Amino acid sequence: MDVIADTIEFADSDITDNKYVEENIFVNRRSIFIVTIADPQIQLVDFEKLMEKGMNVARLKISHCTTADRIKMISRIDQATKFLAKKYGLLNEWPCGTCIELKTCITLTGLLEEDVSEILIDPDTEVTLTNNISKFDRCTKNRIFVDSPYLTTDVKIGTQLSINQDEIILVCTEKDEKSVKCNVVKGGYLANMAYVCMRGAVRSHPYDVSQKDLHLLHFAVEYQVNMVIINYVRRIDTILNIKKFLGIGAVKRPLLIAGISTQEGLMNIDDLIREADGIMLSREYLPYELEPALSNRMCLIQNYVAGKCRQAGKPFYISGDIFTETLVNDELCTREISDVTNAILQGASGFVLSECKDVYNMCSAMKILDEVCTSVEPLCINKTDFWNLVAQARMPVNAAEASAISCAVAANQTNARIIILPTVSGRTAYLLNCLRPNSIVIGVSTKIKTIRLLKICRGVVPLLYKGPPRRIWFNTVLARVSFALQYAVEQKWVDCGDSYITLEKATEESSFCDAVRIWTVTEKNKRKKIECPESYHDFNVNTFVMPPPRIKKSVSSRTMKEGTEKHQGKEKETEEAIIETEENESKEAKEHEKVAKEQKDKHKGHKKVEKKEKDEEHEKDKEEKKGKDKEHDKVKEEKKDKEYEKDKGEKEEKDKEHKKVKEDKNGKDKEHEKVKENKNGKDKEHEKVKEDKKGQEKEAEK
Repeated sequence: MDVIADTIEFADSDITDNKYVEENIFVNRRSIFIVTIADPQIQLVDFEKLMEKGMNVARLKISHCTTADRIKMISRIDQATKFLAKKYGLLNEWPCGTCIELKTCITLTGLLEEDVSEILIDPDTEVTLTNNISKFDRCTKNRIFVDSPYLTTDVKIGTQLSINQDEIILVCTEKDEKSVKCNVVKGGYLANMAYVCMRGAVRSHPYDVSQKDLHLLHFAVEYQVNMVIINYVRRIDTILNIKKFLGIGAVKRPLLIAGISTQEGLMNIDDLIREADGIMLSREYLPYELEPALSNRMCLIQNYVAGKCRQAGKPFYISGDIFTETLVNDELCTREISDVTNAILQGASGFVLSECKDVYNMCSAMKILDEVCTSVEPLCINKTDFWNLVAQARMPVNAAEASAISCAVAANQTNARIIILPTVSGRTAYLLNCLRPNSIVIGVSTKIKTIRLLKICRGVVPLLYKGPPRRIWFNTVLARVSFALQYAVEQKWVDCGDSYITLEKATEESSFCDAVRIWTVTEKNKRKKIECPESYHDFNVNTFVMPPPRIKKSVSSRTMKEGTEKHQGKEKETEEAIIETEENESKEAKEHEKVAKEQKDKHKGHKKVEKKEKDEEHEKDKEEKKGKDKEHDKVKEEKKDKEYEKDKGEKEEKDKEHKKVKEDKNGKDKEHEKVKENKNGKDKEHEKVKEDKKGQEKEAEK
């Protein structure tokens, strides 16, 4: 078998060693890729391509989409995960999550009045910003609509405004109750729906979450979206209100990722890390919202936030300016590779790629990003850094933290390739994420909420276990460990002789994972196949039949030969008992096989019913789609007819006007000719009078 596994070495990394340049130390990356998808018409094939290239979470921008488009995108992602799992023969579904983004306080411009993609704003000109909704689709060079109801309150005289990441820079010079007049410091091109940032402005919006955002949260709970990104979080009250709206104890609550986009949110970073499930540094907003004195310290701010998240064991993501040149022009930029390398060394858990219209460019960017991650991640944690992380733990540590530290130490000391973690809440995975072991962590759980929680952790592969429970606690844990090990063997992460670690509960009464075990992969583990029923809820404990116990055959301890009839009779009785025992065993085994076959037939029946229901739903959706297409075509034809009649009426009116103008022109020409004739007559009379006068003068001379 060709082993596709990482080379695990727990030692201080020597950056002068050429193996980090010439060899692939890590084959499987640990970082998370979150891909932004803004086009609701993206096809199923495109989702499959992105997942095959390494997309871990699909970030859907659906704030401006209809509910039908949102449902369609979620459905296509589910179909793609099932198809890829079947294509590659995985025991579980393809590990890809879903994510939506709330608009919150994000400020955008309106639509251009002219039918063009962008217009040029010249420098040293005056531009008026207004929040009058009637000007939403009438943006010009001199007037720009901004969708912030608190525009005149937040902007002060002298405030610097940035449009589309410093493409255009404005400075407020004058304002009134409805608009703000600004001077253009830097000119550029203005496009539709461009981002607007206010440098150093204090937001007066009382709530960061609008009514529209609450509808999106309701949609996320209903359709089991895994993550929700909350941009422009300034205070801890925003996250607390969202948790109250969703229900803190709800099993279906999505993970809340706080986006640090303003200076006020940066100042409250400790509270946000404590309440949020993860932190995202929004570099597309934050550099243009900071005060001028802090705008050039983004590298230090990024390192500061990454350190805070590592101490708290929370995932840290970076958004904005991640391979932008590759996404737009399919060109590789050395500056962007250096930026990603520094982010990985600082402790970033994952990267958020911006939206891209071309799926080919997105796949190219993910391929390059994957190569950078696998080459740089071996340098992140070495022996010295790991012991420094362990030393940073506040003493005395609790039992759960001590178990997690022991597991990480054992994995590093034995160079284990994987850590198998049967978990209930996912808290232990967070503790391991804080220590960042070199091994891949496989989290196994029966709860969907825990699986969603593990999908955003760096280096953690979540598996949903659907197998039946066992009556003995150790057998239940062993079944989940075997399930995870089989998955690792199928993925070729481990081979015979490799070590792996398990962190599990020692007893059923334990409230946390407190048992660390070191195992070795054997041929028996590789040959063993784990088969689980399709649905966990189809299993009934009352109908569960334990396999028959095996009865050991008793062998007489006598070795001496006795020729007595009494001994021969005892041997005969023993042989008859053994034959009877074997017959009972075969009978019980047949009964057990019969019960197992009935259970299997029952599961097959459930599967057929589910398949039939799915086919009916698919046909129903297909008919609805055909009806919608027909209605759309009908509306389109009616629209064309109306436009044709309108154009026809306009053409007739133009012809009438042209005819009228022509008639007026002919009348004027006739009048002009008449005047000319009158003038000619007068000239003739004048000449005649002149000739008469000359004749009279001649007669007088005579």
